[in-house]
Amino acid sequence: MNATLNPTSDEPQPFTIDNEDKANWFLRKIANHEAEIERVKSQANSIIRGLEVDKERLMFLFENQLKDLCREMLSGNGNRSKSIKFLQGSCSFRTVPEGFKLNNEMTALAFAKTTHPEAVKLIERVDWEAYKQLAQSAYQNHGKLIPGVDHVPARESFLLKFPKLVESDQND
Repeated sequence: MNATLNPTSDEPQPFTIDNEDKANWFLRKIANHEAEIERVKSQANSIIRGLEVDKERLMFLFENQLKDLCREMLSGNGNRSKSIKFLQGSCSFRTVPEGFKLNNEMTALAFAKTTHPEAVKLIERVDWEAYKQLAQSAYQNHGKLIPGVDHVPARESFLLKFPKLVESDQND
């Protein structure tokens, strides 16, 4: 929708939403943009998944060959370097010290609670529902705010909502 001519002058008037047809035009444009955003996100996620699968396949096929080449190149240069730089990246060997890795936190927590409670960490958090009741009571009874709370007055919000579109509806 473009600007329209003013009946009393030849100058175009800016577009304004002043009737139901124009409101529907605007909402259709916004809904189409929302649908396009979702379509592009979905397409991008599909492309990323494909690249990740291809990367895993290439690593499976060629990672060991690259490691062997790098070991050979490093052994021939006579220095103590553990890295080789290529045009598209670098390859490095590093010794990772032994250690422990948590593989099931719930199982470990249950065991620690019963046998080694000193290995259990308690994390303090505010119970927001209980604290909100304290804040409401203090504000209603004394007109004061308790620490860590702001009073947010009632306000009107304006939302645009669109139904989920099926594939054939997105071609508008």
